[in-house]
Amino acid sequence: MRYPALLGSGWGFRRIQIAIDEAALRGEMPWDGLQRLSESMGVRELKDLGHIITNAGQGGASIVDTLRAKASSLAQ
Repeated sequence: MRYPALLGSGWGFRRIQIAIDEAALRGEMPWDGLQRLSESMGVRELKDLGHIITNAGQGGASIVDTLRAKASSLAQ
């Protein structure tokens, strides 16, 4: 999950990277960091990302495409 987050640019992806890193430092799963970020920012889509990534399994390209689509959605 950390790798797809590194592919994006801009403040949104940076916030996601920080949330994932903080979760790892706490010994949590990356999507726990997304959920916390979602709640602090009031952005429901971030919580959705955690669910999408968790369910995507080994489909790395589909995860990247999903992250980019959600980032575009957030930008709008």
